[in-house]
Amino acid sequence: MTDYEIQRTDGINTYSRGIEDFPGSVAWFTGFAADANGIVWVGTWSQFTSTGSTLIRLNTNTGAFQTWSYDEGWPFPGEHVRPLTITPDGLLWMQYDSEYPSTDAGILWYDGENIGIYPSSPGGIPQWGGLPNSTISDLEVKVTDNGYELWMSCLGRGIAVLQVINDPVGTSHLTSSTSKTGLSAYPNPVSDKTVIRFSTCHSGAITLSFYDMHGKKVKEISENIFKAGNNTLEWDLCDQSGRKVAPGIYFARFSDTDRSASAKIVVR
Repeated sequence: MTDYEIQRTDGINTYSRGIEDFPGSVAWFTGFAADANGIVWVGTWSQFTSTGSTLIRLNTNTGAFQTWSYDEGWPFPGEHVRPLTITPDGLLWMQYDSEYPSTDAGILWYDGENIGIYPSSPGGIPQWGGLPNSTISDLEVKVTDNGYELWMSCLGRGIAVLQVINDPVGTSHLTSSTSKTGLSAYPNPVSDKTVIRFSTCHSGAITLSFYDMHGKKVKEISENIFKAGNNTLEWDLCDQSGRKVAPGIYFARFSDTDRSASAKIVVR
């Protein structure tokens, strides 16, 4: 990305788009985050004004795009947003700010519906222990056992680290897709459907539940009769209402009359 062009190339073939290809967007591109399957997120802004500030989600395979505009009342705080990265849980992280003298600035995550906000200090005053400056010159993601960390170089103020924990409430974290009690998912990561393998000590009913990274139950399969020993169930990545779940990290939790087990599933 440059100020005026988004370009994808393999050294021979080139895909290019300019500001003029996105009606309602003005001045310069600012911020770039590459998502899965050829999707990119880009911001646009014009210095000293909020007019024309947009967030663009572009499918570089089809050319289709969606635009969120400050002028039309986008859902984000501030007057400008700058995409920074896509994290393993599928969240888009962006810097947001406003024209001086506003103090509405910081970083946020966006999952397509919900927003989480981490403001910078009012007036840019150094805030040791928090986000010391809203202008982030670089951001790197470090995956950890229970989630990930965002390492941010904050302009002129040093480094800030934000820890994001993905384990849902009441579910133990597992470092692989196979638990010590025999619960596993394959394929994993998955984009279509995955087979859940588990073992039971006795024949009878079991409950298999799926949770998102916030601990919200998205689907439950129960009251099914299984034989003692090894069994399988297929998850089509749909929630209880039959809709496909969003990309991100999920947890399968199995329980019967004797025990329970959990496994992490990455949906792409």
